[in-house]
Amino acid sequence: MKNKQNKFIIIMYIAITCIFVISLTRAPKQISELENRELFKMEKFSLKNYIYTSFQDNTEKAISDQIIGSGTIRKTFQTSLNFSENLANIRLLCRNSYIKLGEGEGNKYYSFNCDNRIIYGVNTNEKEYESKIRKIENNYDKFISKYDTYFYYIPTSYTFDFRNNREKVSIYKNVKHKWNISYLEYNNYDEYKDYFYATDHHWNHKGSYKGYKDILELLKVNEKEINQEEEITFDFYFYGSEARILQIQDYKEPFKVYRYQIPDHTTWINNEIMEYGKQKEYFNGNYNKDIWTNHYGDFYGMDFAEIVFDFNKKEKMNLLIISNSFSNCINELIASHFNKTFVIDLRYYEDFNIDDYIKNNNISKVLFIMDSENYFSKDSYIIQGGD
Repeated sequence: MKNKQNKFIIIMYIAITCIFVISLTRAPKQISELENRELFKMEKFSLKNYIYTSFQDNTEKAISDQIIGSGTIRKTFQTSLNFSENLANIRLLCRNSYIKLGEGEGNKYYSFNCDNRIIYGVNTNEKEYESKIRKIENNYDKFISKYDTYFYYIPTSYTFDFRNNREKVSIYKNVKHKWNISYLEYNNYDEYKDYFYATDHHWNHKGSYKGYKDILELLKVNEKEINQEEEITFDFYFYGSEARILQIQDYKEPFKVYRYQIPDHTTWINNEIMEYGKQKEYFNGNYNKDIWTNHYGDFYGMDFAEIVFDFNKKEKMNLLIISNSFSNCINELIASHFNKTFVIDLRYYEDFNIDDYIKNNNISKVLFIMDSENYFSKDSYIIQGGD
């Protein structure tokens, strides 16, 4: 092995020496087309030039100019320099700016700061925003005095303007003086990235776990939260809902989750006993390998009209959660602190009557989880009752 290395070094030394000798003995090049200047050439040696070091200086420049491949090296360097400058200009152009990526399903999608992350464009129509908040207040104020009611708000990229690090008109800010309400707090784009997926509109394992702990505090649960045992990163890339809509394969991310030890319980989905989500299968390496798989839904559980978790804690209260897919990843965690937890998705109902439901299921607390003003301000999701 050592002999081979020695031979290689000798060959390289000979090759470099040959290139150097040929470069200095061949007819010198006159002009650099790349730099539009006359090239330096070897000058004749004289004692005077040597004493005043002009010979040495000129020799260095001549070697640099006349060495074989010097033009290609300069051209490559200049191309690299131009590319770096152009890239810097592009970065400067989109710094603190939204760049539109495309549209789909009625939404517009952007990147921010040229980041490989897909987000909703912030809603800049403050009148529309305020109108939705007024509608939510009018619809849900009637539950405050009648039931032990709580609200948890998740500001998404649709509601937060990263250019000036402030949320637009917020449901939380408008009703915090009269509602039992809390929210997922972040203050800038970097903190947002820590809590949400890069290619999906949902909060990630860190954001949802923070929300779970916030909700326990909001509900005044005097019980320690379930700790995450470890963070698991699966051996595939996750293309979330926004990447799937836009069919962008360049925007991808690892799929990370927390592993929890949740107490035994029984789950009913639309009145049938079954497992919610495929967490056991994922941890055993069994999952769909298609790149466009909805891993958020497969792992945590899909959307259903009604899910009931029974932890058989007769000394505890029953809880009603009204939410959309944002609660899927924390439903079991929250439910583990109650006797029975009923999860309702209003998108599957035309006339959900909360009075009848609370009475029939002996519910003590009601929790609304909203990711934006859109879900709870739609006329089709208005709850009946509470009068």
